[in-house]
Amino acid sequence: MKKILFIAGTLGQGGAERQLYYLLNLLNKEYRIKLLSFTQGEFYEDKLKKIGIDVEYIKQRKNKILKIRDVIKKAREFSPDYIYSFHFYTNFYGAIAGRFTNSISIGSIRNDAYVEKKNNGIFSWLHYSLPDKIVANSHHGATNAKKIFFKRNIIVLPNIIDFEKFNCNSKENNKTLCFVGRMFPVKRPELFINLIKNLNKYNYKGIMIGQGPLLNKTKKEAENQPIQFIASTNNIPAILSKCSALIITSTNEGTPNVALEAIACRRPVLSLRFSGVDFFEKENLIFTFNSIDEMKKFIVNELPNISKQILEKRRNKLKKYFSKEAASKIIKEQILI
Repeated sequence: MKKILFIAGTLGQGGAERQLYYLLNLLNKEYRIKLLSFTQGEFYEDKLKKIGIDVEYIKQRKNKILKIRDVIKKAREFSPDYIYSFHFYTNFYGAIAGRFTNSISIGSIRNDAYVEKKNNGIFSWLHYSLPDKIVANSHHGATNAKKIFFKRNIIVLPNIIDFEKFNCNSKENNKTLCFVGRMFPVKRPELFINLIKNLNKYNYKGIMIGQGPLLNKTKKEAENQPIQFIASTNNIPAILSKCSALIITSTNEGTPNVALEAIACRRPVLSLRFSGVDFFEKENLIFTFNSIDEMKKFIVNELPNISKQILEKRRNKLKKYFSKEAASKIIKEQILI
């Protein structure tokens, strides 16, 4: 049985970490897996341990050389065939450890590449260039990376959706709109609040799920508005089942997990246009808009008339690209070879 050493920067309750959980659960029966995490005691650590994943903590160090030393030591002890860095900012560590253990190193791009470049500065070039293979979770992320850095082969492994879990029944329009995402500037939560304000006279209300540095500011802006705040939840399908649509107001990101989950739950997804939703727009999986005002008009005039057949058709199309079976095929034929 071949061995894979995964490296994760965090195991918090985020979309990327949920994808890591799905991936490890998918591979666990065919490979021996160990996970090194740069954080400790976070949401997915216990969940991963419950499915049999050996999770070890790499001590936080300001000195990158000492951190590399720790990773190399763990890698030598495990002697993996592959070292798979799951967050972009861990690619450098996995690639260096791969050279010391004669392992194939695999790096990741989980956003639109512009965010990776901005957040990692000059080190982004090392994170991109050093791994033997690079895997992106979206075509636009892969395309952007080639423009920003240099052209190299990038494997696209779309996010995995648990279609059994995200299987909500369709309901009539109940005039509840949902926002799901970390409260960061890139998500622009203030636009969701503006949307609800503009829909006051039509009796729409909102649910906002997420935490982050803008949470308190967002709550203040939402005062006297019919908006419920939920810090976090283990049951996104239950929330989506109560909503008539998911709203996305981001400026940029990779493949938005929550959009996939909403489509799987037979919910309309309404998004402002940005590069991360190009694929969804092309495949007619979501509704896109140039402004909040344009979105508001659609909600008032068109949202109540969306047929259940359209939502079911979109769900079935999603399975073609984002199922466990589709991911397994790419992993076996392009990544772990």
